Amino acid sequence: MSARPIPADIFERAEILMDQFSAITDDRELIAQVIMADREYRAAAPAQCGLTAAQRDLLKFIEGYIVDHGHSPSFSEIAEGIGLKSKGPVHDMVQRLVERGRVSFTPGRARSITITAGM
Repeated sequence: MSARPIPADIFERAEILMDQFSAITDDRELIAQVIMADREYRAAAPAQCGLTAAQRDLLKFIEGYIVDHGHSPSFSEIAEGIGLKSKGPVHDMVQRLVERGRVSFTPGRARSITITAGM
């Protein structure tokens, strides 16, 4: 079996689980505990699976902004709202949410972000 590259969000979750179960020395028990923890995690927050912490924060910000203002934020407002100095990285971050099916937007049009799957 060839090893596949590990996506960053899965690697992040693996690090959390390794810390959580660091005292377990039996391999089978460790694997069983990780499987059970993953099932609980997915049941508790299925929409959050597959998102990095930064992506969850961005989605939460966009959802809150829409609720508060009745329309989506501009990229400049997103940058300010999540603590970025420029709006350049915002497009990439929103694009990752598009790829994960969480939002859609019309390129070249301001305030066109639509939530397709929430937190």
